Order: sequence, then C-alpha cells, then structure tokens
Amino acid sequence: MTARTQKLLVRLRTAINITLICTPVCFVLYLLSFLLFYDNSIGYFDPGPLPSLSLACCIAPLLALAVYLLCVGKQQPDDSSFSFPALGGNPCAWIPAVGLVLFAAYRVYLLIAGGITLFSVLLPVFSLLSAVYFFMVAGNLCPSGDLLPLAGFAPLLFCALLTAYTYFDMFVEMNSPQKLYLQFSLVSFMLYVTSELRYPLHKPAPRMTVFFGASTLLIGSAGFVCSTVAYLCGILTSADYFSQSLLGICFFCYTLARLITFSRNLARLPETDMGAEAERTEASEEVQS
Repeated sequence: MTARTQKLLVRLRTAINITLICTPVCFVLYLLSFLLFYDNSIGYFDPGPLPSLSLACCIAPLLALAVYLLCVGKQQPDDSSFSFPALGGNPCAWIPAVGLVLFAAYRVYLLIAGGITLFSVLLPVFSLLSAVYFFMVAGNLCPSGDLLPLAGFAPLLFCALLTAYTYFDMFVEMNSPQKLYLQFSLVSFMLYVTSELRYPLHKPAPRMTVFFGASTLLIGSAGFVCSTVAYLCGILTSADYFSQSLLGICFFCYTLARLITFSRNLARLPETDMGAEAERTEASEEVQS
C-alpha cells in the first residue's frame, strides 16, 4: 500500500468514526428539541437555544467532513488495495427491501381508499421497483454487476418522487422542520445510493460514499429516527409522514451497516497488506536463489 493510499485509508476511517460519534449526539439533541420546543399546532419550534444547537451540531460535522474528505488531498488513490464492500450478497439490504414492500402495500391501500393521483400511482410502483433492487443486492442475484446499476436507478427515482411528494404537500407548512428534515434525509440517502452505484461500474469514489453516508446518518437522525420517536410520543401526528419516517429508518439502518462494514474492512487492510508484501518478498528471494 502506498503512502498516499494509506493516508486516504486513515482519512476515511476517521470520518466514519466521527460520524458514529456525532450521530447519537444529534439524535439526542433533536429529540429534546421536539419534546421541549416543538409546537404541533403551528408546525414549528418555539424560540429557544436547543433547536438551534441541534441544527448546529448537525451542520458543523458535515462541513468539517466536507472539507476533510472532499477538499483536502483530493488525489485519487493510486492502487486498488481497498474498495467499498461489494453490493452483492449484502444481508443488511434486506432491511430496506422489506421496508419498501410494506410501504408499497400501505400506498396501495391509500390509493384504493383515496382515489387516483399522480403520486398515489407512482410511489407504490417505484417503491416495489426499489425493493427489487435491494432484493438483488441482498441475494447477490446479479453477481456480474451488469444489471445492478440499471436497477439502482429505481431507488434514486423513488427518493426523488418521495421528496417531491412531501414538498408539494399542502397540509404541512413548506418550511416546517419535520418536512425539511425528511426531505434532506431522503436527498442524502439518494446521493449515497448514487455513490454506491459507482462501484459496479468500476468508478469508485470512496470519499463521496463516506461523506454522503455520513450526511444520511447525521441528517437522518432527525428526519428518520427522531421523527419516528416523536410520532410514537404523540408530538407529531401525520400518519403519512410517520410511514415515510419508518421507511427512512430502514434506509438509516442500511447506511449505518454499510459504513460500519467499510470501517472494519479498512481496519484489516494494513495487516493484509503486510502479509501480501511478505509473500512478495519471499517469492522474490526464491527467484533470486
């Protein structure tokens, strides 16, 4: 492993560790903000320091990670000694796959009960198509990787549709925290899946993958996890947004599992590379003798 690749390895592991430390902190601050300052009658936080502090604790790590990962030392690694964990045969993909099937069933129920609209038709369709992609990932049904990137467009379009659906929802204020957190969480996950799809195409971007994974966890701690707890506590009351937050927890768990797996793979690399280097040295000595 070259020195430049070693530096990138350390940088990626450090970024993942920072994310894993900051995510529960953001969750606790967001949850306290909802419990103590959120006014459901108007859809906004009451004036107070905690909502601003929770937002700052989310934005500050993201800005630091953006500089640390994307701006400092932008050279690409010059060897292929490590990459993001392969998509195929990934058991954590069962979580979003099942969640998307259940979400599609819920949207079909709403379609039957409430009538046909553009979003009521497109959301269950793309939810099922997205579930197919994650089932392919979980079961390693496309080991060659030819069809996987094409199927991966389904979750990207689904996240875009769901973001547009919440944006045009007239029953919740346009800049309500629950709406904004959910939208930014969905966009972050969409960008994360986009970065993962580069690997079957043999165009890896580990910096982008870790950064968008970190943004999914940091923002999703509010838009997905904290919102779900707020619904269960009776602070938020929209069943529609509750279903989206539950689905978001599936996305959150998938991203968390992927980053932890990547960090563990990186931790094993120096030992693996040392062994490989020793084998090359022994082979060279045998040839010389």
